[in-house]
Amino acid sequence: MITITQTLKPWRAPLLGLLTGMLLSTLSGAEQVSVDIDLEGASGRAQPIGRNDTTPPSHFLAQARTVFDHAVGISGFNTLGTFQEVYPGINMACYGDEHHFEYSFLLRPGADPSKIQMKLKGVKTEGISDQGDIVYSGKGFEAYQHAPAFFRVDQNGTHPSAGRLAYAEDGQSSIAMESYSDEHRDELNNSRFNIVSAASGHFGPNYDFFMSKYETTNEQLIRFLNDAEANKSNARGENMFFDKQGRVWLNPAMHPNRDEMFLVASSKLQYDPDRVSGDRYHHTMDEHGREPFANHPAVGVSWYGSVKYCNWLTIQAGRGLHERCYTEGTNAVDWAPVTATNWSNGFFSASEREAWLESKGFRLPMLRLQDPSSNSDTNRFNEFLKAGTWMGNTNVTFGYGRNTFTDQDANVLATAMAARVNTLPVGYFDGLNPLLNSRTRPNENYYGIHDLSGNASEWVNDPPRAGVPDARSACGGSFED
Repeated sequence: MITITQTLKPWRAPLLGLLTGMLLSTLSGAEQVSVDIDLEGASGRAQPIGRNDTTPPSHFLAQARTVFDHAVGISGFNTLGTFQEVYPGINMACYGDEHHFEYSFLLRPGADPSKIQMKLKGVKTEGISDQGDIVYSGKGFEAYQHAPAFFRVDQNGTHPSAGRLAYAEDGQSSIAMESYSDEHRDELNNSRFNIVSAASGHFGPNYDFFMSKYETTNEQLIRFLNDAEANKSNARGENMFFDKQGRVWLNPAMHPNRDEMFLVASSKLQYDPDRVSGDRYHHTMDEHGREPFANHPAVGVSWYGSVKYCNWLTIQAGRGLHERCYTEGTNAVDWAPVTATNWSNGFFSASEREAWLESKGFRLPMLRLQDPSSNSDTNRFNEFLKAGTWMGNTNVTFGYGRNTFTDQDANVLATAMAARVNTLPVGYFDGLNPLLNSRTRPNENYYGIHDLSGNASEWVNDPPRAGVPDARSACGGSFED
């Protein structure tokens, strides 16, 4: 399985998101009330970073005294303040006094607006007004949450953007906002990348990087394989050798147990050699003509196939051949991080990794530092550790943000669907989808990344330990484990 990581070195001018809104209430009398607002799932380590007069204010007005969630260390507001990393890559600016409460969330590149979950406590949701406001009621008052305004902020100024506010009967509202990934979906092969920010976590890198929100799907793999086979004479498909069964090899000798990049028999894909090149890979169909595995994680891909996909995606995104993160060739030793000098012996030093982070292409996530001569913290480059174990307050055992495991937490052999051992659609464990005799629990972690435990194992960049050149690590477990 492929999980893609990208260092946060924006190729285009950085894009920021800003959504801003307000809460107001109408009292039935002179009684003063408080409305508690929780940011559900927010980091318990979010810190105020002082007054920020450059923060764009909301154009809304409000007339209610509100009390903000204590989880970010605030009991009330008297002035404009900015609070860092309430969610990954998301700061919050707010203003409140006895008559007003306004909020603005400022999203850095890669921040996932769907992480924002605001909940009003002690109120009942009445519905949506003709103006699009969410209407709440409490004892002796009504509260109105205006639909927020959405903007993109770039070097040319602030631009209106698409977004909406969803609500639930328990007083919770969530944000759906058009993202940079949405705008460039074709270039990114329908992937979205979420930020894993330097400001979060106890262990792991102290730099920002992106990780794909979902495992790479069969739909995405088909597009890659078909495009590569149609472009065998150029960088999009070179060093890929296709046989009549649709298997892909890194060497024209096609030596089993040595040269595999992709095996059709291990996948959910079909291959038809009679079709025109560029259209030979297609989905397995059921008896009703449907494609049941289109949104399942891609399997049957070797480490070399995953690395080639990273290089292909770098080209697909228009970032140039020189930004590819891996070298290529017709032998296993030819495939390596572009800055590695002793990869054939299983070593990748700290300085080589630092240089690698300057590449703007796509790559697999790193594990611990594989340099026994270095005195550096072994977690310094452990990107999978950071992405998979941090849950906002502390590190946990499983990639979905909890220390405990039940059959409903992830797609593994012990799940309630064990009688149907197979992959499931990416993101299936969302707390709503059914299992055999139960319902899934949310598998999305603190960073908004799904399936880092279960479904399909994740190829990562490094050998299992230093000095092992002919092995690579896979993390997270799969439906067979």
